[in-house]
Amino acid sequence: MAAFRMVTLGDSVSWGQGLLDAHKYRTLVAQTLGARFTVSADNCSHSGATIGVGAGHDGAADGEVPDSYPTILDQCGNYANAPGDVDLVLVNGGINDVNVRTILDPLTSVNHLTDLTRKHCHDDMVTLLGDMCRKFSKATAKIAVTGYFPILSRQSDPKLIPDLLNVHCIRPPDFLADLPITDKIIELCLTFWNVSNASLAQAVQDANRGSGGGRVVFVPLPYGEQNSVFAPQAWLWGIHLDPTLSPEDEVIAPRHQSCDVFYRAHPLDVLARETCYRASAGHPNVVGAGKIAEAILAAIRL
Repeated sequence: MAAFRMVTLGDSVSWGQGLLDAHKYRTLVAQTLGARFTVSADNCSHSGATIGVGAGHDGAADGEVPDSYPTILDQCGNYANAPGDVDLVLVNGGINDVNVRTILDPLTSVNHLTDLTRKHCHDDMVTLLGDMCRKFSKATAKIAVTGYFPILSRQSDPKLIPDLLNVHCIRPPDFLADLPITDKIIELCLTFWNVSNASLAQAVQDANRGSGGGRVVFVPLPYGEQNSVFAPQAWLWGIHLDPTLSPEDEVIAPRHQSCDVFYRAHPLDVLARETCYRASAGHPNVVGAGKIAEAILAAIRL
């Protein structure tokens, strides 16, 4: 069989937050392609990565520990394993530049979130894709840009939404207690979902008009409102409704250990460490990762 090389760049979605390696969508894509090719796959993605336009540089943590660095621009720039021979690059990014806490904060305005999302998921993604097209220069290589999903929706159980806010250390102020803040948070989540996908799709078009030459493909994910956190057919990890809001993913113990190691150097960041323990919440679960793999394979048409 012919050799086939694949590289994954991006944030916690590309990384597969909370999933065993066997269930990550990049693994599933490589396994499927393995029926036709001898596949080698490199991963540079990790939880918390920003696209990072204008950002500095810093060290790397364990992939399950949310951290901005290396940025996705760094992941691309630092990749040195014969990039000109790579056949497929999987990439996503933008949500961490916007910041999940901004999306879930009822004090965020829809207009502000829209502007932020367009800046990072379009403008910054165009910058990233330009670098990627130059880096991964094989004429037949494809760059698959995956979209995002509704973190919360109108089908999420509204009684449980405050628990997800607690995971991200968001406590709405008391003066909002009598207002329909759940509706506002859902509106923000749906705004990010729709605007990010439109922005990423436009970024792909713009990149192809530039240096992409038609090699860049946008992969919209087959998620609906019924697949959000706390929804009837959730394709995203939630949290257990116990007193500690414990996570429900597959790598709880090793992530807990990695969070402890990382935050030993930052002992006062207690809230960030607690969020790290529950970092899987809002990320694709086993079913959701499988759906992403199917969407990628359908889009790249190899």
